[in-house]
Amino acid sequence: MGESDSPRVRILRSLAENEIMAEMRARGADYQAVEQLRTRASWIGAIFLGLPMEHSVNLRKKAKEVGVQAFLCRSLSTRGRGQEVADVILAGTAEDLKRLSESLQEKEGGLGWALAQAIGNWQGDRRREWHCGDRRLALGEKTLVMGILNVTPDSFSGDGLGSDGDIERGLQQAK
Repeated sequence: MGESDSPRVRILRSLAENEIMAEMRARGADYQAVEQLRTRASWIGAIFLGLPMEHSVNLRKKAKEVGVQAFLCRSLSTRGRGQEVADVILAGTAEDLKRLSESLQEKEGGLGWALAQAIGNWQGDRRREWHCGDRRLALGEKTLVMGILNVTPDSFSGDGLGSDGDIERGLQQAK
């Protein structure tokens, strides 16, 4: 997978909240496979969206090696038109998924990195950035928005009364 083809992955909440099972059902997963997961309420899941079939099969094999359940499902994404793709749903403990991401980084770098990043974001231990064009906005380093000052004529009083000097006061407060 090239850099422009970086895999899309997101973490699914615990089985106790039924999110993993809902995703599996939406993709036509075998009913018995879905039901066998019900007893593992402490598990979380991850879903890789629209992976080429070759990567999906390799991911499933690697997952099995480290004790993570992996389900290949029909893809709901439009990515990969013209080639066979699958969504892969993983289920296991957070520690199991971390082990899988480390294992994948050895041979399937992009998949392992994407899973590690998703786990890190889910656990809140990674710095986050918003990307917009060529600009990056690092969240959590310093206060970026102090407040929002609404000075439209219909703000609060409805008739615009008392808004004299609001912008100047707001600028002074920002200093």
